[in-house]
Amino acid sequence: MFIRPLEDIDYLVELVDRASKAIMAIYDSKQEIHFKHDQSPVTQADLVADKILCEGLISRWPDAWILSEESSSMSQRCAEALFWAIDPLDGTKEFIKKNGEFTVNVALIEDGQPILGVVAAPAKNTLYIGWVGHYAKKRVQGVWQTMTMSWSEPNWEDTEQKLRVATSRSHPSIELDEWLKTYPNHQASTFGSSLKICAVAEGLVDCYPRLGRTCYWDIAAGHAILKSVGGNIWQWPIQSRIPLRYDHVNSPFNEFFIATGMYRE
Repeated sequence: MFIRPLEDIDYLVELVDRASKAIMAIYDSKQEIHFKHDQSPVTQADLVADKILCEGLISRWPDAWILSEESSSMSQRCAEALFWAIDPLDGTKEFIKKNGEFTVNVALIEDGQPILGVVAAPAKNTLYIGWVGHYAKKRVQGVWQTMTMSWSEPNWEDTEQKLRVATSRSHPSIELDEWLKTYPNHQASTFGSSLKICAVAEGLVDCYPRLGRTCYWDIAAGHAILKSVGGNIWQWPIQSRIPLRYDHVNSPFNEFFIATGMYRE
């Protein structure tokens, strides 16, 4: 599938904007909350946004497979050479809490790596887009700005540094707490949804380690944005230098990982 820079990317941004507007129309209303088999919550906003995104992607790219949190069945097609990975409402718990830290995630994955990603934060009127090898941009209140990375990943051997770490607002991790003891001067900032990866891409934090379960649709869009500014997501521990991939057979689950800036030789 060939992405035409102007027409297709504009279409993708407009599609995400439509899903975002639908989510916000429900945001302040009384929400009916259900629970999936894994006890994770799902709301009407999840389902409405999923319908908008899936129908819009199919209309534009009828031959591409879509892996969505809300509507896809898991199959060996997780190993497709080219597919969309979407989370129509990433951070449903944050949506329910009404703290604004939820996102719409859309990523295009080719040969196991994200090549294009859009992350919108509807309650913050903010949208990020990253096209790997081309550019990364951020739109705030309707104004676009180019994103660049002017910093490298931390020196992991410097245990006294004030490591700036993004942590999950709703998914605590005992393993992460133990690792953070390695850097007693660390500064933790909590974020919801894929905003944690966007915070790395913007240089607001040095890294985002995740020692807990995530799926392709949770992080692939943010991963594309991070790669577009020179960073990356690595399998845990970072010393292994194995880039995170999205080509497992019959499984949409990621390994533990850490997202950080440009590779420090």
